[in-house]
Formats: sequence, C-alpha cells, structure tokens
Amino acid sequence: MCEECFHIRVFTALMLSIEKCQAEHSEKIQEKQKSIKKEAEGLVKALEQEMDKLTNRRRELTHLHLLQSFQSLNPPPPSWDWTKVELSHPSYAGTLRRALDPLSLMYIGSHSKRLSQPEACPLATSSQLSLGMASPSSLLSAENFSCSICLEVFASPVTLPCGHNFCKACITTCWDGDVQYRCPMCKECFNTRPELRVNTFISELAQQVRVLCVEDELKSLQQHEVDLTLDPDTAYHKLILSQDGKQVHDGDKMKRPRRNPKRFSQFAFVLTKQSFSSGRFYFEVQVKEKTHWGLGVVSESINRKRFLAASPEYGFWIIWLHNGNEYKAFCNPRVPLSLRTKPQKVGVFVDYDEGQVSFYDVESRVHIYSFTGCTFREPIYPFLGPHLSYDGENSAPMIISPVNQRH
Repeated sequence: MCEECFHIRVFTALMLSIEKCQAEHSEKIQEKQKSIKKEAEGLVKALEQEMDKLTNRRRELTHLHLLQSFQSLNPPPPSWDWTKVELSHPSYAGTLRRALDPLSLMYIGSHSKRLSQPEACPLATSSQLSLGMASPSSLLSAENFSCSICLEVFASPVTLPCGHNFCKACITTCWDGDVQYRCPMCKECFNTRPELRVNTFISELAQQVRVLCVEDELKSLQQHEVDLTLDPDTAYHKLILSQDGKQVHDGDKMKRPRRNPKRFSQFAFVLTKQSFSSGRFYFEVQVKEKTHWGLGVVSESINRKRFLAASPEYGFWIIWLHNGNEYKAFCNPRVPLSLRTKPQKVGVFVDYDEGQVSFYDVESRVHIYSFTGCTFREPIYPFLGPHLSYDGENSAPMIISPVNQRH
C-alpha cells in the first residue's frame, strides 16, 4: 500500500470516528444542558413561592390590630439563604478528553501496524472503528502488545514488510530454522530475508504496557506483605544491625561476636528471624546508594561457614548487584540482568507451594527476574547481603521497608 493511500485510509477512518464521537457526545452535552435547565427552573419556582409567602406576610402586618398583638403572631416562615445557592456550570473537558483519547490511540495503532491486505476497503471496518472507540487502558493492554510467537509483551519488537510485529529474538529464531522467510501470522513469503530493525515506537508503548501490567501485579502481590526483622545471630561479624532489626550495613570494624552455628563466617550476609514453609509472602528492601548488594531467599541448611556456591542447587535464590551496575541472577550459569534504571527499592515475592521467587523494581514498576520451578524441601529465610564498604563506598544500609501502595 502506498504512503498516500495509507494516510487517506487513516484520515477517512478518523473522520468517521470524529462524526460518531460528535453525535454521541453532543447527546451527552444536550442531556447535561437539559439537567442544568431543569435545576434552574426548580430554583426559580422555589424563589417565586418564597416571595409569595413574604408578600402575604407583609399584607398581614399592615393591619393595625395585628401590629398591636405582634407578640402573638406565628413566627415568620423559614426562608433559604440564597447567597449560598449556586447553579453548577457544566464542564465538558472530561467529555472531550474521553472522546479525543481513543481517536489519538486509533491513529497510533494504524500508524504502527498497516493492514497487510492491499485489496481491503480504504475505509475503516466496523471492528476497527470499535477499536478506535475503546478506552486507552483497554488498548494499552498486554493482549494488544503481545508477540504471537512467545505470547509475551514485545521485547525489541520488529515490523515485517507485511505489517505484523514480533519480538526480534522470536522471529530470528523462527527464521533460523526455516528455509523460507515468511510471516508466521499471514504466511506471506519474502524473497530475501528482511532487515530487522527495532520499532522504537512500538517498543516504547510495549514498555508502558509492561509497567501497567507490573503495576496491577504488584498491587496483588503486596497483599502478602510480611513483617520481617533481621536475626543478629546470623549476621557476619562486621555487620551492624539497627535496634529495630530493619537495617544492616558494614561497620568497617572487626567484632568478636559469640560463636553461633547460624552465623555467616566468610561473607557479609544476614538472614531474618522469620522462616517460611508454605504459602506466599512478600517484602521490600531499600538498596538506595549502594554499589554492591545481594537479595533473595535461602534454604535453612545452606553452608554458612565456608565458600558458598550460591545457586538454586545449593539453596540460594538471589539476585546480586556488583560494581555499581552489573546485575545478575545467581543461577548456574549466572544470568546477566539488563535494567533500564537502577532500582532504589526491590520487592521480593515468594510462592513456596508453586516454587516461585520473583523480584521487582518497586519504584519503576518493572519485573526484574523470576526463579520458577523451584523445589523447596525445608524452611526458607529472607536473605540480605549488604556487602562490605571500601573507603566509604557502599556504606549505605539495606533497609527492610514497609509497603507503600500506589493508588
């Protein structure tokens, strides 16, 4: 489809939608005006009735014999304080906003994905018009921004010549095992392998969709918040814990704590007093201004006295920050994590029975990583690894923070 035909098509669809919006919202505005007029007529009638009562009262008082027996008169009829009566002025800003938002999103959708059938009618179909009239929140949904191969929200989306969108990694893997280069959706074949460039526009929208999805997901997970306190009997001997057991940082001085089989003797780790053997739980930890930290959950029986092979096979389900910007999930092998922003507060959700441990950037509303298919055979403990500080660097504490839900 040529560029001019495409724009004519979009413009025609927009004009039809605008006319439909105009008719619908004109009715709403007229209904508002009728309601305001009816309210005003009611107030005028009430005012006229009160004026009639006052006029009659004045006539009665003109008679001398009534004036002489004034004390025996009935009290004057109650009257309204008309200075406080207001006639609300209708505002159509919300009505117009609701009308224009779907139109702008419809144009965005049309611009980002052209129809692949050249013989289609240049006017928008009824289903497209209904999509254009949908609410912005329904258009910015995971369903509308999901790759049809992996069924997840687009990651580095690319647009094929036929107009369909896929994750770059998904379509690359699909074509690497296929002699023909064709679209998995419409089956259109391409003579040469199309150049795959990330569609930055769709990529940005997909990122917004991910944030919206995580926003809803977090609100649900935060209902499982638990109250945690750090266990000083497990803390590495250089770590300092706050009196309330919510903060931990490197004290930069050697201590001689009592020997305890629960204490970490080689690494700057600490566990909580609380352990979990079933169900779901969620907690948040502030990691602001730190250059090194570790966070997650561990099995009760992990080795605390010598070098640790930190991975799920040895009872560790943790993520780690190293050198200020290197994030990794401690699997075997390690999994590098690519984060757009540096998390200031990390949320950890655990479903013991389903074998899941998930991490979230709370403030950016981004899912960081999930361990799935975990096998928990014993109690597990929330784990904090503040790491040591060097010349004042990484001296900020890790803080177990209460959940502050967004509304």
